[in-house]
Amino acid sequence: MSDNPLDFQAREREEAEKAAVQRAVAELRRESLKWLMGGPKGRRAMWLILSFCGVFQRGSGQSQQEANRAAGRREVGIDLLDCLSSCGLEEVLVMFRENGFAPSLETQQ
Repeated sequence: MSDNPLDFQAREREEAEKAAVQRAVAELRRESLKWLMGGPKGRRAMWLILSFCGVFQRGSGQSQQEANRAAGRREVGIDLLDCLSSCGLEEVLVMFRENGFAPSLETQQ
C-alpha cells in the first residue's frame, strides 16, 4: 500500500489485487454452494436454513420489533437463495421438488 496519494500506479495495482481477491472469494463461495447442493443431505440442510430464515413465509400479527427481526432473517435467506441461483438453478429446483414446494417443470406429453 502506497502512502503517496499521487502514486496512481500503486493505487491501480492495489485495486487490481482487491478485485482479484474478491473474484477468488466469489468463486470459492460458488463452488462451495455447488458442492453443498450436489447431494440430498446438503439440499435438505439448505432447505432448513432457508425455512428458518422465513423465506417461504409471510409475517402477520407480529409486533413491530418481531416483524423487523423476521424481515432481517428473510433478507438473509433471500440473499442466500440468490447466491444459490448463481450456482445453477437445476439443483435449486431439485431442492424445491424434494421438499414438495414446487411443481414439476417438466413438460407433460
